[in-house]
Amino acid sequence: MTGVGPIGLRFAIDHRDGVRALVILNTLLRTRPVPLVFTLAFRNGAFSSFLVRRLDLFRRIAFRHGWPFRRRVEPRAMAQYRMPHPTAASRAGIAAFPKMIPGHDGQPNGDYISEIDATLQEWNVPVLVMFSDGDIAFKVEDGERIAGMVPNGRFHLVRNAGHYLQEDAGEELAMRMVTFLRDEAKVAGA
Repeated sequence: MTGVGPIGLRFAIDHRDGVRALVILNTLLRTRPVPLVFTLAFRNGAFSSFLVRRLDLFRRIAFRHGWPFRRRVEPRAMAQYRMPHPTAASRAGIAAFPKMIPGHDGQPNGDYISEIDATLQEWNVPVLVMFSDGDIAFKVEDGERIAGMVPNGRFHLVRNAGHYLQEDAGEELAMRMVTFLRDEAKVAGA
């Protein structure tokens, strides 16, 4: 089971013998053009690295109410999101990450995403796909497509939630996952 995107799904695919079900949350499984504003700010070489590493722009945008979070986040939880990257040097990974998102199949990592998409279309395990109605990066239609393409997919729309579903609707997600794993995936102890 995985609640993360391409990294977790690739791990699940590579370890299929140990996977009995998948839970997929707001994620990318097909390349698509990257918005120009995102490209200019976060994928533009040294300028982007300066914005992210020195000015901490990515985190200032990513951890504000309204985009990734639609509901109030406890201050201690927000502090944990911000804690790992207090210096410019510690934000090197954040600066590299946006440059790794493929905008089309021919870019680095494009084939990686396409292989995951193709494998899921043939892998017959129970799949619960949950997407939010307020994510700026991933649309409801993306989640519906994923649930519709897998042989045994279910879709659930999480209302009034943003990119970080676990913060905006943690209890709802947990209840849906337990019910899905117990009743549909037949995972004992769920």
